[in-house]
Amino acid sequence: MVGEKLPWFKFYPADFLTDEKVMTMTYEEIGIYLTLLCYQWMQGSIPADSSQAQAMLKLGSSHAGTDSEAKSFERVFTLGFHPHPHLENRLINNRLYLIQEEQRLRSQALSAAGVKGSQAKARLKPGFSQASASKSQSQNQNQREKKKENKRATPRENWWESFSITEALRVYCQGKGLPSPDDHVDAFLDHQRSTGGVMRGGRPVKDPEAAFRTWMRNTRTFGATKTIGVER
Repeated sequence: MVGEKLPWFKFYPADFLTDEKVMTMTYEEIGIYLTLLCYQWMQGSIPADSSQAQAMLKLGSSHAGTDSEAKSFERVFTLGFHPHPHLENRLINNRLYLIQEEQRLRSQALSAAGVKGSQAKARLKPGFSQASASKSQSQNQNQREKKKENKRATPRENWWESFSITEALRVYCQGKGLPSPDDHVDAFLDHQRSTGGVMRGGRPVKDPEAAFRTWMRNTRTFGATKTIGVER
């Protein structure tokens, strides 16, 4: 999980303190909220079972729990957390979930870059012959040619006919303050049908979900209708 690889997470004080939900919380509720966010970062989610989540915070025990704490917990539990898009009986804070996903993708990219860097260093080591260098250059040339062919390749046939809005796309749009994806998917698919799934420059759409996220971000420029509320 992300929290195991990175012991800290991004925190935006201005966003947090000006959020309407947070502004209505007591200091006791804020403490509970922040603690639950930390548990989510470490574990990826928190239990959907209220009693189990309270036990993690040691609420309800004879030495720590009070009626006030229980009421504060239930209010935070309801306001700040929602069902996990993929896991049953688990909850997430949508804003923190997006930060986790962004960090996961960034880690994957850095890992891939590290592998390429190691390969480049290996070519500089003594014993790396001219024949090996020529072979490596030939492989790189083949890869470049393959990339060019991929750019000219036709898109996956009629992928738009099976495209649908996933829960992850809804969470993404909600976290970014974008319109409801369900209100824009028809226009997106009509556009793909009219272009044959080809982007500007003649390149085919390789990642439909990425293309749809770009489409939704562009609604800020070209206008939008119904907007989902931003979850912190």
